[in-house]
Amino acid sequence: MKTTHLLAPFLAPCATVLLATLLVAPIGAHQLPLEVVAYVRTEGSVLRVLARVPAAVLADARLPIGADGYLDLAAIDGPLAAVASYVARSLDVMQDGRPLPAPRAAWVISRPPDDSFGRFESAAAHLATARLLAGAKVDPDTAFVDLDFEYALAPAATPPARFSIRVNDFRAANRAVQMRIHSMVDSAGERPISIIAMTGAPRRVALNPEWRSVLSIFGQMGLNELTLGVEHLLFLLCLAIPRRPTRSALSLLGVFGAGFLVALAGSALMSGTNDPARMLTLHAWAAGVLVVAALQNITDPRPVWLWTSSAVFGVVDGLLFGAVYRVSEPLAGSHTLVSLGAFAVPVLLASLWLLVVTKPAVELVYRLVPGPLGPGLRVPPGPEGPGLPESPGLRGRWATVLLSAIPIHAGLHGMGLF
Repeated sequence: MKTTHLLAPFLAPCATVLLATLLVAPIGAHQLPLEVVAYVRTEGSVLRVLARVPAAVLADARLPIGADGYLDLAAIDGPLAAVASYVARSLDVMQDGRPLPAPRAAWVISRPPDDSFGRFESAAAHLATARLLAGAKVDPDTAFVDLDFEYALAPAATPPARFSIRVNDFRAANRAVQMRIHSMVDSAGERPISIIAMTGAPRRVALNPEWRSVLSIFGQMGLNELTLGVEHLLFLLCLAIPRRPTRSALSLLGVFGAGFLVALAGSALMSGTNDPARMLTLHAWAAGVLVVAALQNITDPRPVWLWTSSAVFGVVDGLLFGAVYRVSEPLAGSHTLVSLGAFAVPVLLASLWLLVVTKPAVELVYRLVPGPLGPGLRVPPGPEGPGLPESPGLRGRWATVLLSAIPIHAGLHGMGLF
């Protein structure tokens, strides 16, 4: 009986055990980041920005603290004026690429629990009416500085005006800081057009970008991620290795693409940041499925298992790509569907192109690689008579094993087994 027939029945349970083992990868718990919240809304010839900044990210402001350890509210107006100037510089709001003039500013100190920044209207009402008495006890570690900025707008040369703001310019000593921007630019109602939540290095974010710029940004982003996706590229190699008809390889790519799109869209709808432990787990899953897919090239399983591994890898790969997309999705403004399509379509088209050009290259390897007996391609003489030429089937099987060893080796490394 052929070796491939002996191994095929064990492929499904091996894949199941492999994936189940990966599921136990630990998920670490992390302290929630501090959050700077801002609402940005146009009101006629004024751009209004309401911001809530945790006092914990304002250590350099040296807010006055009394002998009891609480904020000295009687002497805090001067330092808060400096805080307002610092926050305005950090936000660096621009209109059509030009910085807006210094805004008119108002401020109040708040203490938890206070949920007034859940909506723009309640935040505006809070800033207009709330003011703690001088003797109030406010813990400097949990207090908020709430700010109301009003920027005078210049007439837009080509309406509508395009606004941008700088995010992630706030730091705390021992905590991560997240910035959440509720963009209500050109919005007539209370509901934000987009909500931008970002961590990481400071960067400029367009609040109402044009769809053409979104198309270009996310298309390039998808292609860049494709070039960095080692598991993705090796899976395409797995599809190209077997000497199956091109139509069969393309059908498996289609199954992969369906799983990829579903997972990418689902991941885009998820909220929250990309937890490092979760990302490591996804990469381990991708590596495990890659090993299974490469082993299938050697064992010649039933078509249903080929479709299953392609679909599973598409889902895991879509979750990985979706995590990258989700970080940058706020840059799309109100053009979410445009950004998602611009990100996904180039990845799938480039994958199709890579598969089509890889098949002939793999076929060339089949023609050039000698069998296990060396370049002579002859079976050694034995008791039954002189050696005979090695069969083409044996040479093709040997080439399949050699090529499949590449994704298997990489997958085992990705799983942390080497």
